[in-house]
Amino acid sequence: ASKKDAKEVVNATAPVGFTKQNFSEMEVVGQFNLGFIIGALRRPDKQADLFIVDQHASDEKRRFENLNKTSKIDQQPLLRSLPLQLSPAQEQLIEDHLDVFHRNGFGMVHDPDAPPGRKVSCKSLPTCASHMFGEAD
Repeated sequence: ASKKDAKEVVNATAPVGFTKQNFSEMEVVGQFNLGFIIGALRRPDKQADLFIVDQHASDEKRRFENLNKTSKIDQQPLLRSLPLQLSPAQEQLIEDHLDVFHRNGFGMVHDPDAPPGRKVSCKSLPTCASHMFGEAD
């Protein structure tokens, strides 16, 4: 193989940057297996990159992003804290990500002096559109 052929192979397998904007620029080439869209995205050099887009995953992603934009999560304080029985690894995970739990409506409290398995309790649960999430959620 020549150096030119080797360069073309390298270029063909180089990572491609892709943004949401690219979806509107993509040309639909066809559909595969009733669930995937084959799309072409033209580059400035007039060549095209082909993409296989999972229709179901794309729809779920769009719905999830829309739900995040339109939903507001509040906290419902509990009358008394709900002690959680967790493994030490789960307790550490919660401690490391307390801010994520709080942003999502869970009022988690970590007590470093409590015995293992009993270090975490919940003082509030998330609510959204008048629905309060519970232990099963």
